[in-house]
Amino acid sequence: VKTGMDAKSLGANLGLVSEARTSAKKVNKPRDNNITLICKMLNGLVLQPGEQFSFNGRIGERTAEKGFQEAGGILDGVLVPTVGGGICQPNTTLCHAVLMADLQIDARRPHSWPSDYVPIGLDATVSWPNTDFKFTNNTDYPVAIVAWYKKPSIVFQIYGRPLEEGVSIKLSSEVLESTPPGDPQIT
Repeated sequence: VKTGMDAKSLGANLGLVSEARTSAKKVNKPRDNNITLICKMLNGLVLQPGEQFSFNGRIGERTAEKGFQEAGGILDGVLVPTVGGGICQPNTTLCHAVLMADLQIDARRPHSWPSDYVPIGLDATVSWPNTDFKFTNNTDYPVAIVAWYKKPSIVFQIYGRPLEEGVSIKLSSEVLESTPPGDPQIT
């Protein structure tokens, strides 16, 4: 997609738009490996105006052949060893950066239980092949993703057109209602 601007004009109008960080303090080598892989696979990605990003479309199935390892993942409300476990945290971090860059969110779902790395309700789960995180570059400029993981910090930055002067976006959540768990079920 052409923007009608040369590199000098684009460079003059592009900069750091947002940065999101989450913390992965616990020592868990397989999970850390999976987080590192996701950051490397997304670092440097550029989306043109109107282009949509799909986490599952970009990363594909999480397999041992791709270097993913077994770590804890939530499946049907239960934490189980899963190839690619832990990748929801960098995806959530990316989601926060995208939200703070005021880009269009097309698909996002929270986990079935609260995550300990972000405020309740602000997480973004992914699961192959159905549960996906998608967003669209709804600006007139390219956007680029910069990502890295240096324990304990997972960092995602969005570069593109700056927000309007004086505008900043802060994420927050509020619990409006809570439902106590039902009786335990033995299976």
